Amino acid sequence: APLLNPDGYEFSHTSDRMWRKNRSPPPPGWNCYGTDLNRNWDVIGFGVGASSNPCSDTYKGTARNSEPETKVIAETIQKYKSNIRIYLSFHSYGQYWLSSFGYKTELPVDNEKLVTLGRHAVDAIQRVTPSRHTPLDLLGLSSTMLRGGRLVIVLCLRRT
Repeated sequence: APLLNPDGYEFSHTSDRMWRKNRSPPPPGWNCYGTDLNRNWDVIGFGVGASSNPCSDTYKGTARNSEPETKVIAETIQKYKSNIRIYLSFHSYGQYWLSSFGYKTELPVDNEKLVTLGRHAVDAIQRVTPSRHTPLDLLGLSSTMLRGGRLVIVLCLRRT
């Protein structure tokens, strides 16, 4: 599986264990590095729940798909989306089982399937470790780009 944020990953292992953004240079007039790539997608809901402050952990970036990482994976997803059957994204900023479409209050048509799958997965994880994972809707992820009848899963694991 490709690592979509290598500079942020490296920084989280050398300088700030809870770092979640990439390491893009700050916008003019700011001194805070990075964009939250999870909030940078050009999807419905862009910016909802994200920050416009470059110093925030949830900074959405200067524009939709403004980051090279987001741009290249979005192009790849669009190119191959008819062949993608499952999209599994791992994050490490909490302990959640996530699905897309958290930017609106109406549930996706396959919400029951997503919640059931999430509960089974959480139960399996809890049999191995006492940590707690919770199903949760979240907005503006790459997962929103892929919906359209596809199974989309985002799993957050606690950093250690």
